Amino acid sequence: MKLFDPPLQNELYQQICKDISVFYFLQKNAISGFFLYDLKNDFWLDPKLLESLGYDFKNHKIKDNSREYIFKDDLKGLERNIEDVSEFDSILRFKDSAGNTIQMKSHFKLAAGKDENSLILIGALNEVIRSPRKDLNPDQQLKRYARIIEGTNIGLWEWNIQNGETILHKQWANVLGYTLEELQPISADTWKKLSHPEDHLKCDELLNKHIEGRSDFYECECRMKHKNGEWIWVEDKGKVVTWTSDGKPEWMTGFHEDITEMKERLIIKKTFIENAPSAIAMFDTNMNYIKASDKWLKDYNIKDHKIKGKNHYELFPEIEDEWKKIHQRCLNGEIIKKEEDLFLREDGTKTWLNWEVRPWLNANNQIGGLIMNTTDISHTMKLEKIAEEKQHFLETILRNIDVGVISCDKEGNLTLFNKATKDWHGLPATDIPPSEFADYYGLFKADGVTPFTTSEIPLIKALNEGSVENEIMVIKPKNAPDKIVSITGSQLKNDAGKVSGAVIAMHDITQQKKAEDGLRNIIAKMQAILGASSKTIVIGTDTNGLITFLNKGSEKLLGYSKEELLYKGNPGMFHIEEELVELHKELLAKTNKSLQGFDLFKELVRQGQSTRNWTLKKKDGTKFPVQLTITSIKEGDEIVGYLGVGADISDLKKTEKELQSVLKVSQNQNERLKNFAHIVSHNLRSHSGNNSMLFELFLEENPEAKGDEMMIHLQTASKNLKETIDHLGEVVMINTSLDESFIKLNLSEYINMAIKNIEALAKSSDVVIESQLPTDIEILGVPAYLDSIILNFLTNGIKYSSPK
Repeated sequence: MKLFDPPLQNELYQQICKDISVFYFLQKNAISGFFLYDLKNDFWLDPKLLESLGYDFKNHKIKDNSREYIFKDDLKGLERNIEDVSEFDSILRFKDSAGNTIQMKSHFKLAAGKDENSLILIGALNEVIRSPRKDLNPDQQLKRYARIIEGTNIGLWEWNIQNGETILHKQWANVLGYTLEELQPISADTWKKLSHPEDHLKCDELLNKHIEGRSDFYECECRMKHKNGEWIWVEDKGKVVTWTSDGKPEWMTGFHEDITEMKERLIIKKTFIENAPSAIAMFDTNMNYIKASDKWLKDYNIKDHKIKGKNHYELFPEIEDEWKKIHQRCLNGEIIKKEEDLFLREDGTKTWLNWEVRPWLNANNQIGGLIMNTTDISHTMKLEKIAEEKQHFLETILRNIDVGVISCDKEGNLTLFNKATKDWHGLPATDIPPSEFADYYGLFKADGVTPFTTSEIPLIKALNEGSVENEIMVIKPKNAPDKIVSITGSQLKNDAGKVSGAVIAMHDITQQKKAEDGLRNIIAKMQAILGASSKTIVIGTDTNGLITFLNKGSEKLLGYSKEELLYKGNPGMFHIEEELVELHKELLAKTNKSLQGFDLFKELVRQGQSTRNWTLKKKDGTKFPVQLTITSIKEGDEIVGYLGVGADISDLKKTEKELQSVLKVSQNQNERLKNFAHIVSHNLRSHSGNNSMLFELFLEENPEAKGDEMMIHLQTASKNLKETIDHLGEVVMINTSLDESFIKLNLSEYINMAIKNIEALAKSSDVVIESQLPTDIEILGVPAYLDSIILNFLTNGIKYSSPK
């Protein structure tokens, strides 16, 4: 165990640089010094503590065993305490230079060591609680106090102001490395010879101030020449203790002590303050600057970096009284701080600060001034605001998205259960153990029948195994419809990389699953239909024409088995060469491209000529006609294959041939009928013309017969016969011309004309025919057909008229 271990000092310095609270801890508590204990037998005593125990730090030989200074049992007790807390109080027993036991009240802080798993215990000693021994008589007590004073490395002096007589005790000389004999002769000039010339004026001013009664004590920090040639710092203190009879100061007594270590520590403090990443300033009790960090100078726009000795209130006259009150409270011993404080700058910008004001203590455990520390946290506050907005945004999303989101802590306890999840389950999140999740929330596997075990629940599985992906779960709640969900999730880890919980997202795929089931049914039916169709060819290919699918009908019609064609053959093997050559010529003329093989069919699809009649060749060489439609198969906009669907049209071709034969016979019969109609029409027209001529000759010879009713009817009948013969010719022309068009016909006129034609027939049958049809009705038709229809209708009416 080492009592002076520079590496431990270095670790302490690193701790102070990383964590300013360590600096404040020592500043507040290490009144009588401190020690470091790294729990691995390394032990370091601060010089101040050694001096408090009566040892001369510079001349004292460090003992190898800590038990010479501190009781081992007390150290063991410290090790037990650190198992529970990082800061605590305790009373330790030390041995002073005279071998006496001194109890000291101590405050402890635990800090990280240089290694990941090492710890350093910082012990700050602030109060001696052992009372003077009552078993000693006054003389012994006086000797004991003398030993203690001697052991504290304080050098006493006495000086007669009136005659200059000077008395220096041996410890005064020892502080400077001398014996008292080496400094003989002793006088007031002895001090001046050994003190630094630059400090003479300051010390004389302070001394005169006290002698004149303007200060209660004489106090001065100055440099003195050590015997080894180095300048050391001493603190010189004294007081006038006697006066002459006329009231003049006579004897002064005082002491000086080596404060070099304290000064060096102060330099470290100043260096730390100067280089601290935050804004720190150190002031004396009058608010004069001792030191300020570069960050302080920058943040408060102090241009002159030689700030030492300048008054804070003079630099910033606009400081509010509220801040001055805070400074005074801290100079009285308070520590005041605020985590978040908003400051408005002169330009209107807002600055958020974290600040602390605390007193610092000098070597006499008195408040020596203030340390102010401010940190601009505007960026942090901005980030916190952004984080708060993001949190609000995230919460809004979680409340409104139709995705179930659940999270848990590392024990499996639910920490998030968003609105969609509550709606799906029909239940809120409840504080129940994971072992009851499946039963309480109705959690089942994809079959909807088998409940999850605790370890199979996706949230718990993600927590234990790291992640889940596309896991299917059926939710069968008691108060809501069943849901089928797809789940993805993973572990949550903290900044240290340790698992802190898990989160899963549940997507409702109930409708998708129903659609998939429906699609599977449709596919099954289609496959059944395609398989049952023996007259239909269905062949699928990739983009290069390799067959990837064919139905049973293809096997039957082409004579190949599926094993012979699947991923082996291509459609070109079924087509006859002559038709492919003809198609090649056709496409060459259209596209000016010489296409071969499957590219011929792909080009047909591109041009929209996907349906054609082809002659296909079976495996045995026989041929049969098909009507084939080729279409592209796409995924998005990309063609991934082709599908050919063909129907065997052998029966259709046979029927077509038979129809052509029947049509040819019908055409011959129509031609003969047309010739017959021409002959009949010609002959009837000749006979009708003869009849008309005979009537005219008869009436010329017998003019008196013109008014005879019978003759009138005969003339009308002859005229109608002529019209009928003309209509017969028209009918023949209509039957031989498909381009004949209908014409407008007045229906009333044709009815009246027909009534006149059969007037004699009606009269003989004692039938009266009346037409009540409006005279303006017109229809589209053929005159001969309309005349025939009306005559047929009227004669049938006469024929089947009732006798009554």
